[in-house]
Amino acid sequence: MDFFKLRGTLSRKENILLAIAGFILFVGLWWAVAEGSSKKIPVVETTEYLPSTLDNDSTQLAKLDSILAADSLKMLNASEFKKVYPILPTPPQVVSSFPTLFKKDNVLWHTWVSVWRNFKGYFWAILLSIPLGFVMGLFPGFKGMFEIKSMP
Repeated sequence: MDFFKLRGTLSRKENILLAIAGFILFVGLWWAVAEGSSKKIPVVETTEYLPSTLDNDSTQLAKLDSILAADSLKMLNASEFKKVYPILPTPPQVVSSFPTLFKKDNVLWHTWVSVWRNFKGYFWAILLSIPLGFVMGLFPGFKGMFEIKSMP
């Protein structure tokens, strides 16, 4: 095994094993980060929107306070919790979302549009940069505009 030998070569079996190990490591780290950032939230019915009829009257504010207190008590006494992933979903959640992406979100069309926009960007970059490079390389006046020399 020439894992750490400079310019060493690996056998086909070692290449395959390292590729599998790298994939497992990547998915494992992804899963660990997703689970580390997950949160458990109580499953209770709460008042999503507070009544809009409340004024600045003290009796109305007491009603508002009691609504919020009742919701807080429901949350404290919850016996069922649901795990949510607000930042990064787990690998099975991503894989299970593919049928929806293909059926409802037309992911192949959007992928093609993104690839086409990249190709157009490369085309315009090449079309502009090659002539500009020739001009900068051939004419000293243009070369001086883009060249930075250090002072002696």
